[in-house]
Amino acid sequence: MTSDMSGTETIDRPKIITDDSVDEDLKKPKLYVVLVHNDPFSPRGFVVDVLQRYFQKNAEQASQIMLRAHTQGLGAVGVYTFEIAETKAAAANGYSRSQSQPLTFSVQEE
Repeated sequence: MTSDMSGTETIDRPKIITDDSVDEDLKKPKLYVVLVHNDPFSPRGFVVDVLQRYFQKNAEQASQIMLRAHTQGLGAVGVYTFEIAETKAAAANGYSRSQSQPLTFSVQEE
């Protein structure tokens, strides 16, 4: 803290030190796409249910993703960081297996 001749006190701010190595540590994380694979056995309603249950899609979004997977072989479900994408895909795959369905989700780098 410093003061001038009028008695006004000024608070000195600390100087910000810039370091290029800090920027390297603060890179944005890579993002990953969760994909749903088409299969001829899982009922469409089941696919929509899984998309709503594990990926928080509304009925319209889930139906669109399911139809894209049905017609194109794959449907992009969402983009997440790696840990979240892996966790969501694994949970959806586990649920599908527990229901004796072959519905499969995978993760691919964006």
